[in-house]
Amino acid sequence: MRLSLLTVLLLCLFGTVYGQTDCADILRDTDKVTKAITCTAPDMSMALKAVISGGDTTITVNFNVKEIISSDEAGLYIKLDDGHTLRYFGQRITKTWLNARDGYNYETILTCGPTVVRQLKARKIKVFQIAGIDVTVNNAIAEEFQGYLNCISK
Repeated sequence: MRLSLLTVLLLCLFGTVYGQTDCADILRDTDKVTKAITCTAPDMSMALKAVISGGDTTITVNFNVKEIISSDEAGLYIKLDDGHTLRYFGQRITKTWLNARDGYNYETILTCGPTVVRQLKARKIKVFQIAGIDVTVNNAIAEEFQGYLNCISK
């Protein structure tokens, strides 16, 4: 009985700590001239950034992936855990040659309006696609992304 009680206690403790995002990990910088505040979440394949200037907040997500193949496709697609897909057909993709081992880096920056922020807070990203390349997002990363989005968009 004692062992099972201890096991349950440890599982509950682990469950409350795991999956929580520490808002203190977000870097905050204030421009000395414009007084704009930039908040940047730790680096992931989906990097979040918020710029607060003159009472307005602009939230961006930088999606990137490294791939050996060369692709000139445009567009960004984000598939959410409820099956809904956000489509940005004209989204500009930047392609940069890295080296023979890593190939190319594909990157795009999405400026998120209030509707997209609400969607990304409510639903986890399962897959995103840039330059025709699918990037699967595991559950832990999706939860971490949502946690940082909640911190940044307060």
